[in-house]
Amino acid sequence: MQTSASSASRQHAGLTCRHSSRSVHVRPFCAARGRVGRPAGPPTRVWQPGQRKAATQLRVHTGDRTEGAEATSSAAAAAATVKTEGGDRTVVSMWSRLAAEHPDQVACYDPHRPGAPDLTYAEVEALVLAAGSGLTALGLRPGQTVALLSEASSRWIVADQGVMAAGGVPAVRGSTAPVDELGHILAHAGCAGLVVQDAEALARLLPVLLKPDQPVLGFIVTMWGEPDVAAAAALTAHAEGAGATAQVVGWEALVARGRTRMAHTPFHPAQRKASDVATIVYTSGTSGHPRGVMLTHGNLQYQVDHLSHYLHVRPGDTVLSLLPPWHIYQRTAAYYVHSCAGRAVFTSVRKLREDLPRFHPDHLVAVPLVLDSLHAKIVARLQAASAVRRAVATTLVAAAIAHVRARRVVEGTSLQYAVQPRPLHALLAAALMAAFTRPLHWLAQKLVFSKVREAVGVRGTIISGGGSLAAHLDDFFEAAGISVLNGWGMTETSPVLACRRTVQNVRGSVGVAVPGTELRVVDPATLEPVPDGTQGLVLARGPGVMAGYAGDAAATAAAFRAGPGWLDTGDLGWRAPQGVPGSAMGGVVVLTGRAKDTIVLVSGKNVEPQPIEDAVCGSPLIRHALALGQDRRELGLLIFPDYDALEAALAERRSSTAGAPTVGPSPSSPPAPASAAAAAAAAPKPAQQAHAFSHGTHPLLSATSVAELEALLLPIAQALNAARLDYTPEQHIAHVGVVVRGGGLTPEDGTLTRTMKPRRAHIAAVYTPEVEALAHRLRG
Repeated sequence: MQTSASSASRQHAGLTCRHSSRSVHVRPFCAARGRVGRPAGPPTRVWQPGQRKAATQLRVHTGDRTEGAEATSSAAAAAATVKTEGGDRTVVSMWSRLAAEHPDQVACYDPHRPGAPDLTYAEVEALVLAAGSGLTALGLRPGQTVALLSEASSRWIVADQGVMAAGGVPAVRGSTAPVDELGHILAHAGCAGLVVQDAEALARLLPVLLKPDQPVLGFIVTMWGEPDVAAAAALTAHAEGAGATAQVVGWEALVARGRTRMAHTPFHPAQRKASDVATIVYTSGTSGHPRGVMLTHGNLQYQVDHLSHYLHVRPGDTVLSLLPPWHIYQRTAAYYVHSCAGRAVFTSVRKLREDLPRFHPDHLVAVPLVLDSLHAKIVARLQAASAVRRAVATTLVAAAIAHVRARRVVEGTSLQYAVQPRPLHALLAAALMAAFTRPLHWLAQKLVFSKVREAVGVRGTIISGGGSLAAHLDDFFEAAGISVLNGWGMTETSPVLACRRTVQNVRGSVGVAVPGTELRVVDPATLEPVPDGTQGLVLARGPGVMAGYAGDAAATAAAFRAGPGWLDTGDLGWRAPQGVPGSAMGGVVVLTGRAKDTIVLVSGKNVEPQPIEDAVCGSPLIRHALALGQDRRELGLLIFPDYDALEAALAERRSSTAGAPTVGPSPSSPPAPASAAAAAAAAPKPAQQAHAFSHGTHPLLSATSVAELEALLLPIAQALNAARLDYTPEQHIAHVGVVVRGGGLTPEDGTLTRTMKPRRAHIAAVYTPEVEALAHRLRG
């Protein structure tokens, strides 16, 4: 799911009819209640930080809506109250059902944390109630906000649900985020208390918590280990100096206090409305400005009710929990997995390689970086084989990819024929190619991909979200027979807006809208709907759309500038028209980039950088790329190389009498023009990890000039870019600049988000000399 997480699917709900601006809304069927539900509409009121009681009174208003009509006046919008098909059900309410139906089924398994036991559904429910009761005993009241600053563990879901059970509103972020950002969250959200990872994380926060202007917290809980005695004493004294009290306790003490309270005062989860704020998700995203996204109980329950359209989890199914739990993509996926009585196994990027064969998960929720890493490891193993085996494997993989590409054309699922009818000669050529490569595809399954599937270890579905999925990854995993569904959404939509389905898995798209969600493609300047097949700005409306930004009425108004309920996603894309002869893609949505990232050439042509960057990063030699060219006649590409892979490629280049690289191409690289085939060759791409160099100290740089690196990488980038199906001449890459300092882009230096999406503005600021040098070389 592209939550641009950063990175779901668009069913025919809310899709615009071909050649019409009319929005057709299909109401979803609610299996749980056996009735047709009505989608929620636009939020118009904003909760202000510090208004702890007011948060419980929040009413999220919707605009009047008729089938396919434009939203009516804002006065009418302010008169309607959100109704969701889940009524006043909340995520917290599922635990009692799960404990009754699957008491002994393991809900959470934390294999890499010493002392973390398996938790069954009966135990999780008991702990959620005890935590909720304990937090109530510490003074938490319904509507108050609690900062939950922690990383993934079995206790995270208990803490999150315990806060909600007490009627509180978790404001979530990772404990390793910058301290000033965490301090901002504590103050901005008006937090009544804090649940933090451990004593070490609390020590990082202590200088912020003891500031005179920082609001005093009524309680602080460390999830793992006991709080430091000196830190607890300092916090208590600080609170007393402000005429308040602060209780600092460990997790076991919180649970024990809750159980003691429950022995004489029965605890029942607080009753909350669907329109009440359930959580505030602070995410800096790619803009670098943290905002508090308010999501309601109705938002979260809508996601839980509808993820079954894409991910089919049965009781006892194992799902690896890889992503940060505070990321809304992982969080709502976890809620859904638990609602189905699945088993969540906590892992990490470092442990993923050993956990995949160890647990053989039924499903994996991932981001594109994870798939890229898996693909890179597989390619590296193929390249490490003997020359004969490598040649055979490379040939079979290339033939299998050619087969699936041809099959898409025959089946009407190739995006190059989504808007215009497929020519007869193209159909015949694809049919011949599919027939010719079928035996090789079969052989590849037996000799190569059977081992690939075993190495990947996922028995069911991989859902990718949080960023765009590069075409070479789609090609490779489809050829390997591994089901990968790519989706799209954003924190502001809780998050899933659209996702591909196994029955309509159109590669290169993000599928169709989630039932009950409406999507509209409009002209970015006028906000008027554009015909299907035409690129525009994508708007979204539905039950998953946020209540607004906490304490930021101006930002909320800007987000809904298109009209009541219509959220400006900031993403550019187009919708495949219905009724195109030979096409089975009607209604799928294709994203092309971010509106704010569009490059406008001096000729007036608009260029979306993301498809170019995704294509170029298909080379194992290129770790990241940034397209430039604003107000220039041509495009340039700033490249962050993989220096280890570059070193191997340059060694091959220098040993070749022809002076061109001779290393074989990646098995899943897009086809390149014959003249550039050698240049597009690449060495195996190691798993995504930090470079072992910094500030230009890699040994390669002492023996290689920047000009030589650029001479190697320019034709590779040009070939991969030109091989894109939607390539146009104005997207030609005229120059490349190679970054030779630093350790590459990382979340630690702020150039990547925690879901590994590049933050363009921050990259440009960190690498200003390189950006300016490349821009100077581009024709003005």
